[in-house]
Amino acid sequence: LKKQKVIIDAEQTQASSEQDVPKKITYCSELIENLMNSSPCIVPPGQPSTDSQDVAQESREGQLTRLSNAITKELYLIVEWAKLVPGFDELCRTDQIALLTAGGMELIVFRVIYRSIPFKDYVYMNSTTLLLREDSYDVLNKEIVDMILDVVERLKPLAMDEVEFACLKTILLTDPGE
Repeated sequence: LKKQKVIIDAEQTQASSEQDVPKKITYCSELIENLMNSSPCIVPPGQPSTDSQDVAQESREGQLTRLSNAITKELYLIVEWAKLVPGFDELCRTDQIALLTAGGMELIVFRVIYRSIPFKDYVYMNSTTLLLREDSYDVLNKEIVDMILDVVERLKPLAMDEVEFACLKTILLTDPGE
């Protein structure tokens, strides 16, 4: 009799968990769809060079100005994206700011890494700024550039798609660490 009861309980548990699966799949599908709909453009628009010189030939001041503008635009896109992430708008303003402050730099770097994956030894800042590794050293810290390009090389074999990218960005936003 005990053996029969265990089998019946197991069948009931399996039946109830099978009923939960469609709900979980539907919820996950809706969540993924909402994350994809919230995703800002992957390659933000850049500021065209006003000189006829190539970006690599720009003065250091000009390159720093372009980089600063690119980071500002990137931060704007991240804030606008975060507002559309499911559940983010339900947080109090203080918590929203805390998450964006804590994860902002990681989100910028992750977006740059993702954009740079199709290229070999280039940092893809925005639509008008694609810097060769050596040229990046003029405006960015060498260790940061090397770290970014190292991560790019390690991510290439994973063939990350936009859904995975959106999920990972959301994790970076909601769990920024220490």
